[in-house]
Amino acid sequence: AVDQLYFSMQPLTDQTNPESAVNRAAVSIFPPFVNAADTKVLLPNPYTTSFTVPPIFTTSTKGVIEVEVQRTFPTGGVTYDFSRRRFQLPFIVIDSYKDYAVVYANNAAYTADTDGDGFNNLTEWILDSAANDAADIPIAPVPALVLAGTDPREPAGYFGFRVKRKLDTDPTVTYTLQRSTDGGMTYLPFVSDANWTVTIDNGFDATVAGNLRFSDILVKSVVPNTQPPGTDTDIYRVVVTTP
Repeated sequence: AVDQLYFSMQPLTDQTNPESAVNRAAVSIFPPFVNAADTKVLLPNPYTTSFTVPPIFTTSTKGVIEVEVQRTFPTGGVTYDFSRRRFQLPFIVIDSYKDYAVVYANNAAYTADTDGDGFNNLTEWILDSAANDAADIPIAPVPALVLAGTDPREPAGYFGFRVKRKLDTDPTVTYTLQRSTDGGMTYLPFVSDANWTVTIDNGFDATVAGNLRFSDILVKSVVPNTQPPGTDTDIYRVVVTTP
């Protein structure tokens, strides 16, 4: 008989408290299944010292890494120790430029423009485009009608857009939303005015396992669900810098 060693990543009952209890009724972070059967990965042998997980975790995902030992140890002629021991370590997923650079930027500095498309690697990393493909550039935000029920964070719906800000990045970055009213010739910081409210929306996404944190730049028209007059040709962009 041989002891068995298992690996898993479990959600917490309180994502803001790394010492809170594991929420085994929720979907486990990895493997991503409902924990009713206490899902986990059986490692090759009880002497395994490392396990590589796939890169599928959203930035700021929080939980605990859990290593579980299930014993099958003879304690006598006909008796065995079938006890279970769990070891847990809190974790948070950090979005690192170094990881991105290996795949998309040939390990170049984030100030470089690897594919020559006019956007440096820092901007492409943060705005989710590929730094090794000149045809893949950051998508500029465009105001649109978000119908009620489309976004659980906005049950009444709205006209505008969100810019998702990545949390816990390395290096830390600053987002500046800008607007051009002259076809892109000049840009100025875009802040609240008579037509728009521009705010930072912080919270937890209740639709995602583990209730991940989010921090969005939220742009909404002052008149609900309506494009403000004379703004249909305005252009918006996000400028990403390091502090």
